[in-house]
Amino acid sequence: MSLFPAQRTTPLAGGYMGKILRVDLTTGSIRDENLPEEPVLKKFIGGQALASYILLRELPLDAKPFGPENIVVMMTGPLTGNGFTPGGTKMTAVYLSPLTNVTLGRGATSGYWATYLKAAGYDGIILSGASPKPVYLYIREGEPELRDASKVWGLGTRDTEDRLRELVGSGTPRCSA
Repeated sequence: MSLFPAQRTTPLAGGYMGKILRVDLTTGSIRDENLPEEPVLKKFIGGQALASYILLRELPLDAKPFGPENIVVMMTGPLTGNGFTPGGTKMTAVYLSPLTNVTLGRGATSGYWATYLKAAGYDGIILSGASPKPVYLYIREGEPELRDASKVWGLGTRDTEDRLRELVGSGTPRCSA
């Protein structure tokens, strides 16, 4: 049975949008997948737990941290975007650590990014592959696309955010560099 069902057979647990965005940087393909079924969501509550579960199910045993076979799983939790809790702005990324080559690494963020990802209809993102050129993920009104990032390549964080805002033609987009 697939971890990401084509059609849900159990109810979607509260606090979830129901979709994960899968991005293959090698091919440039982007597709939506359903979240796992309710028993998995109830067992692995929160962004880090669900991201770790997905990563451990999908990461090849011979993966290298900087190899195209590696994946990065970024997930929000059921409280993200609810506006009621301090944890309602969190997103966690898990990956094969380049420091050890054999253990998982984790990064967490808070701010606008996770909340806006939820507002776009996604609970998380699975990144795989390696792009032949710099790209960034742009999502507008639930429509994701990979865009050329050559105009921001090598800039610092704040300059990247400013330049991305210029490129998309608005001062209001929320960026995660």
